[in-house]
Amino acid sequence: MDWAQLDAMVGKYGSLVFRRCLKLLGNRADAEDAAQEVFIKAGRSIGSFRGASSPGTWLFRVATNHCLNMLKAREAEGRRRSGLALQPRDEPWFDADQALLFFSLLGHLDGETAEIGLYCYLDGMTQDEIAAATSLSRKTVGKRLKQFEDACRRLLTDEPRG
Repeated sequence: MDWAQLDAMVGKYGSLVFRRCLKLLGNRADAEDAAQEVFIKAGRSIGSFRGASSPGTWLFRVATNHCLNMLKAREAEGRRRSGLALQPRDEPWFDADQALLFFSLLGHLDGETAEIGLYCYLDGMTQDEIAAATSLSRKTVGKRLKQFEDACRRLLTDEPRG
């Protein structure tokens, strides 16, 4: 990808990617940094884009995965420092305790399950919309949402896995 193509991508999808990063990270400065990183990653991996979805959907997914990785790193750093793992949010979402719990739970889930949970519970997407965004069947999305809910329930109640 050349600079002109990357510039065109940023112009067309920059606000979508930034809003996604802001929604997940809750901090304007982090969201700006993350959005830049998403486009750098996209520029480096454009060859892996198969065209099965729109470029916007692909970038949305890259942004989601990048932010989830940032949140996991933030959570791990917070545990290491025994301090707060989350920074103050620019926009209200959960209260601080709920946000900390939600992102802590995400850190215990595989990336795809966490992504589907975010689409449903953070973005309010329907199972059909999630299926379209992830290129999974609606039935698979339903199963993954059930796995997400079961995993969260286990983590919250410390139920043994079985």
